[in-house]
Amino acid sequence: GDTSSSTLREEELKGFEKVLKDTFDLNDAEVAVLMGQNMTCLEDLRHFSVAELTGFGLPLPCARRLHATLPQAPPEDTPTAYPDLISNIANSLAKVSKQNAELAAEVQRLNTVIESMEAAHENDRQQWLSDLENLKAQVRAKCPDILD
Repeated sequence: GDTSSSTLREEELKGFEKVLKDTFDLNDAEVAVLMGQNMTCLEDLRHFSVAELTGFGLPLPCARRLHATLPQAPPEDTPTAYPDLISNIANSLAKVSKQNAELAAEVQRLNTVIESMEAAHENDRQQWLSDLENLKAQVRAKCPDILD
C-alpha cells in the first residue's frame, strides 16, 4: 500500500493548497513558499509569528493576513516563546549563583567566627591551665604535703 499513502498525502497537500488559496487568498508563489517549508496543514502554520512567515519569503501583508486569521497556538508551543523561556532560565541561574555566592560568603564568615571562638576558647583553656598551675604552686608553697 505504499502508492495509496503517497496519493493520500498528495490529496492532503492539494486540500491544504486549496484552503490557502480560497480561504487566505494566497497566490501560487505564496503557496509555493509555504509548501517549500514542508508545511502540510494549517496546524503547521499556527506555530509561526508574522516575522517568521516573512522570513520564509511571504510578503508582509500576506503573512499578517495569515497570522491574523489562524487560531493561535498556545504560547508554550510557539518557538517565539523560547527566548523568554531561555531568559527566564538564565535569570533563575543568575539568582541561584548569586545566592550561592552569598551562601559561600556566609559560610566563610561563620567559619571565621568559629575559628575566632575556637582561638578564644583555646586562650581561655591555656589561661585556665596556667591559673591552675599558679594555684597549685601557691598551695605547694603554703602546704607542701597536701598535693603530693
